[in-house]
Amino acid sequence: MIAGLLIYERPELFEAHNRFWQIVHEQIDGSSKILSRYNAP
Repeated sequence: MIAGLLIYERPELFEAHNRFWQIVHEQIDGSSKILSRYNAP
């Protein structure tokens, strides 16, 4: 599954975004154990 929310990631919110996505990820049955961060060019 690929999910995206942010257009621009602010450095001061980096840890909050990581925690948010970790919580979302934990709720998805059968998801992989690894989250990846993709930054489009």
